[in-house]
Amino acid sequence: MSSLNIITNKKFKNFFDVCNYQRKIEFLVLHHVGAESVDDAIKQFKEHRVSAHYIIDEKGKIYNIVSENDIAYHCGYSYWRGINGLNNFSIGIEFINKKPFAKKFTKTQISSGIKICCELIKKYKIKPYNIIGHSDIAYNKENNLLDRKQDPSHYFDWEYLAKNGIGIFPNIKNDFIKDQILFKIGNKNLEIINIKLKLKNFGYLVNDLNDEFNEEMKLLARVFNRRFNPKKFKTNPDIWYLSSNAILNKLVF
Repeated sequence: MSSLNIITNKKFKNFFDVCNYQRKIEFLVLHHVGAESVDDAIKQFKEHRVSAHYIIDEKGKIYNIVSENDIAYHCGYSYWRGINGLNNFSIGIEFINKKPFAKKFTKTQISSGIKICCELIKKYKIKPYNIIGHSDIAYNKENNLLDRKQDPSHYFDWEYLAKNGIGIFPNIKNDFIKDQILFKIGNKNLEIINIKLKLKNFGYLVNDLNDEFNEEMKLLARVFNRRFNPKKFKTNPDIWYLSSNAILNKLVF
């Protein structure tokens, strides 16, 4: 990428597959890593036997540790829009944040993230709805339910990225000052079927299209609110709010 100052680290030798054919890259998957530095992040990758293509530190420096055409181990068990196992079709970008569940990501690193994402989108013709967080796609193999991963956290500014051409974030004019709970665990309502269907159509893994706000729907609410409704995520992530519904209706058209 000629227009970006990217630091290449060729010392990272493991936990990715060298690809001898031209990969079809359809997804950008954004992550956070709770690390003190790039060296600390790489140390954690090695300990957990994972990898990513790019790391962006808190000062906005971009590091490339796995070639774009090679398959980094950054998604694990993952699903989005009918694709199971996104490692083969994606590029993973890690944002360093020392306290990802307590503080915002820096403006400098978000600016660097926008620049590299813009180039990758142009290079691989990636669709806006295929720019996703690890939390959106990571499911548990034991029960096929989401929320196996929580990155990037609710402090990651998806709205700002969307305003700069990265991904999707609906513009909801109503501030929902008097926001209300629509559904919570234990509720049963035919409208819940429609919500699950819309979540599935947008891309999420949904197993049961029934009318129950069950454990799966609770986790879907948590994952959805983490990304699209962060203020309500802080209040109670496991509830489906009026605002959650309005956002989802903007996403599915």
